Amino acid sequence: MARREMSRRRALITHVFLIALGVTMVLPFLWMVTTSLKSENEVFQRHVIPRATTLGEDGTVLKTRAGQTLYHASIKQNEYGQNMTRPVLGEDGQPLRDKDGEIIEEFVYQRGEPVQVRVGNPKLHGGKGDVAETKEGASLSDDEGLPVHIRDIGWGGPFTRFRDPRKYDKWKEPVLVPPDFFGDERDAANREAALQYFQRYAGNWEAMVAQRWNGLVPLMLTAQMRDAWDDKAGKAEPLVVAGTPVQNPNLGAGTVGYYQYKDLTWATDLEQPSPVRNARMAAKVVTDAGLPIRFEAPFPVYKSADDPLMVNAKTELMAYVGDAPGPRRVLGREVETDQHLRLMWSNYRSVLMDPDIKMSLYAWNSLFISVCVVLLQLTTSSLAAFAFARLEWPGRDKVFFAYLATLMIPGIVVSIPNFLILQKIGWLDS
Repeated sequence: MARREMSRRRALITHVFLIALGVTMVLPFLWMVTTSLKSENEVFQRHVIPRATTLGEDGTVLKTRAGQTLYHASIKQNEYGQNMTRPVLGEDGQPLRDKDGEIIEEFVYQRGEPVQVRVGNPKLHGGKGDVAETKEGASLSDDEGLPVHIRDIGWGGPFTRFRDPRKYDKWKEPVLVPPDFFGDERDAANREAALQYFQRYAGNWEAMVAQRWNGLVPLMLTAQMRDAWDDKAGKAEPLVVAGTPVQNPNLGAGTVGYYQYKDLTWATDLEQPSPVRNARMAAKVVTDAGLPIRFEAPFPVYKSADDPLMVNAKTELMAYVGDAPGPRRVLGREVETDQHLRLMWSNYRSVLMDPDIKMSLYAWNSLFISVCVVLLQLTTSSLAAFAFARLEWPGRDKVFFAYLATLMIPGIVVSIPNFLILQKIGWLDS
């Protein structure tokens, strides 16, 4: 009886050990899955579950976690409108001096109204690699359906535009012409080509044309245009289409001017319809319906718990905290925040649809290697199984148990050694 009880306990301990070992192999996989659904700004943060962190809704009075209200700090000005300064005093009460003997001065601040949150549109809270969202929480994407990140958003202006149109041609504003520019059947052909290129907005085409381009339409490239412009690239000459100079509507009210060839870019092939682009004008960032987004600057800008709150992309927020006698910068971890679950499915869309990521090649490489590994392992494992099961040879059981012991090592444990081996033999990114 005692022996049977001992056997049961031993079996229970063995099963508990195997379950615990299995959990250690599952946890790294779950960690990788949750990390893939985080925003770029969250990847190296400690929390496991992906989440969005905001400062609250419009009008929320910003407070620290200790309940202290933050107040605006503005620089005092004298009667002549000049910023007021005062000497920086040392511990002995004497003014501090720089290496040239000049007195070091600082601005004189005054306490203002409590700091209130302005969400802005689009929302720009988070890191540069996070996907930008509209005020209503919809993720933004470009004309090809790829996510638009915070680092791609330009600041200021009546409409939200891409920060750097030189990065991609698709981020350059199309050359725009009236719908009846040609005055013949070419207008219909131009419209059909534009509809094909901007097909994701086809269901809202008229509204998009009216709001995004003020009733104008993109000038779509044709073989005749490409051939006629072959020797015009880079020249400071007005753009001429069908014998007519094309006016540039982006010069402002009351100003008449023309697109110039030196400011334009166009495709070299015509496999797919594409518009002629104005390289000097960043395209508007639009919603999924193709409608432009009026830019509203957020305030303050929250980047992460370890970064200070910002007034804009470059200026740190200086604020009075509670009854403090002077202002200071405030870190993100110090203020009350609103956190909620956010799964970044757009990460997968970026990987699968980004033309700069050769996902089809990577998938083929993985499939090829997997098939080869499985076939070779089946062959060698079958031979080894026959040797262990059917043949009698000295040390067989010891070798078998040693082999089983290697199966107990989680794959994640050897990932770094494998990485170092691939690095040494020059196979990384190959």
